[in-house]
Amino acid sequence: MCIFDGDFDRALKFADGAAVEAEKFGFTDLLAKGVFFQGDVAQHRGELMEAAERLQVAKGLQEQLGDNAALARTLTSLGFLAKRNANLGQAWAWLEMARETSRLIRDSRSEAYCFRGLAAIARIWGDFETSLSMTTKARDLYERSGNRFGAATCINGLGEICRAQGDLSAAETYYRQARTLYREVSPRSGWVPQINLCLVLLARGNYVDALAELDSLQLLCEQQGLRWLEASVNALRLPGLADLGDWVRFDECFQSLTELLAETGSKEPDDAWAIQLAGQIALNKGRAQRARHVLTEALRLWHALGKAQEVSQTEALLASVPA
Repeated sequence: MCIFDGDFDRALKFADGAAVEAEKFGFTDLLAKGVFFQGDVAQHRGELMEAAERLQVAKGLQEQLGDNAALARTLTSLGFLAKRNANLGQAWAWLEMARETSRLIRDSRSEAYCFRGLAAIARIWGDFETSLSMTTKARDLYERSGNRFGAATCINGLGEICRAQGDLSAAETYYRQARTLYREVSPRSGWVPQINLCLVLLARGNYVDALAELDSLQLLCEQQGLRWLEASVNALRLPGLADLGDWVRFDECFQSLTELLAETGSKEPDDAWAIQLAGQIALNKGRAQRARHVLTEALRLWHALGKAQEVSQTEALLASVPA
């Protein structure tokens, strides 16, 4: 519940305590649980290297114990972690292993979660038919078990598919619906569709509303210590600040963004897209030096993500910036 409610400090305190006591008394099953939750908290905080190390340790302990239910959860977490690191092939492999393990032990909630992850990867690959199929399977499993939170995540996933296909109106509708459902389950859990809603608002040129949404997300980041999400919030703020011509706040935001990206190692394609958009707006407004700095950061992210087409587009934009 601590992780679900975003109270990561308390969650880590419990996880650390469990791991220490379990190791002291040789309780391998409790140690595996404690180490898993250490990794889970690290992943939520954006501490990706720490998360990977802890989850791999948990996986080894769970395999030793033959605890397939716990192993399915860890494989799933490793899959989502690999996705965040832009290692999509490895992410797909982890999630397929987790899905099959979940199916064998008849854990429909875990299987649905795996389908969601696979749907997200298929969408990134441009395989929208597979993405829709996986999302539908996940939603069916969640609705059959009465899991409203899970169903809300699938509605958010439908918004992601629509956004990737360019249907921004449908995407906005799905995101708003998902945010309402998220908040009905837990008032602090609506940030996922909210940040996606911000991306749609930016794509539609509605910078004022996007900035208003991002202000509330910034407060959430500070309350919950979500440094990787704070990086995304700063990235998405840049286009609106550039459009307003608020260059003082723009510079502060960009400085904070680069520090957060260096700290967390976050590599999100949506962040790169927003940064590139901000660079284009700065260029259009005659702010060549700012445009060059921002586009250079976008180019770095596209390279890290292995996005050749986006690299070429950003290089072309950089070449057009006056000396």
